[in-house]
Amino acid sequence: MSRKDRKQKIKDLLTLEKVEGPVISLYLPLHPREDSPEQDTVTLNSLIDQAKTAIELEYSNKLWNAYQFQLNKLFANGLPTSETLSQGLLVYVTTDSIEQIDLNFAITAGLYINPQPLLWPILINNRPQPDFDLLLLQKHQARLVRVTYANQVTFDTILTITASAAEKADPTTFFTSVDEQILTQATNQDQLPLILIANEQDQGAFRKVSKNRALSASITQTIDPNLQADRMQLAQLAQQVADKLTTAGIAALQTEITNAQGAKKFIQTPTEIVDQIKVNDVATLVLTLDTLTVFGDASTVNDLLKQAVVGDTEIFIFTDQMMTPVAPLAILRHTI
Repeated sequence: MSRKDRKQKIKDLLTLEKVEGPVISLYLPLHPREDSPEQDTVTLNSLIDQAKTAIELEYSNKLWNAYQFQLNKLFANGLPTSETLSQGLLVYVTTDSIEQIDLNFAITAGLYINPQPLLWPILINNRPQPDFDLLLLQKHQARLVRVTYANQVTFDTILTITASAAEKADPTTFFTSVDEQILTQATNQDQLPLILIANEQDQGAFRKVSKNRALSASITQTIDPNLQADRMQLAQLAQQVADKLTTAGIAALQTEITNAQGAKKFIQTPTEIVDQIKVNDVATLVLTLDTLTVFGDASTVNDLLKQAVVGDTEIFIFTDQMMTPVAPLAILRHTI
């Protein structure tokens, strides 16, 4: 999913506020790989009980029944199993829909009931890294796996290529064929970074013949890949790549911030940031989880984030250890 698509998905969530009744936003940590994952269900049930009490008190039992009908779908599907990569779960419930979003960071359990969906958890999920393609390459075989970060992390095998007898005799010919097939069937259509996973010799040989500009020169894994890797093995490999892409994304953001400071398109005062969001002059907004409160209570912060989302602002909310610039800060579209 491209960054543009991610932003559109977040905008689409704002349509949830148009239905009858408020949006219930439930969020909780997940522990599916631990010995007692049933604790996650206990936590979820506790949040649902709190939501039920609040809805029945503020609205009616009848309205709660509509929410309960939607929540039954969540329990029918079950919480993520031990195969998940998720560290948390975000659930948006309305009287006529339910949306479940896996989170790629640890979160403390909470409940938010408001006409608008709670935005900060899904914005933290919006890390500065793109989806990407993994090319697992050996001399006579290749497997292209697409790694997508949407509601959950997915791994889709796009291509599996085996060398012909002639190509086995000449690996260079095989590598050229692999490169051409990836270009025509994947890169040219979706423009995602291509990450090469191969031993040192095959890395060098493939890069000599490749004409794919999406092939990353700086981010790679020099190992003998397992072309039959299962989901969990792919997950470990993808996480290593994702961490490198995130680091590169943060470095690019740092450069963007430095350039904005020099061009006088940079502000850090909360009141100035609020004013500039109101007039849609914030191109990029950088926050950390512990600085959200400088803008007010939960509802005020959510309203501010909604304005920024509608204004097509690029928003990053980092946990402390992920970001070094002093937040909050904003990069403006115009010079101060």
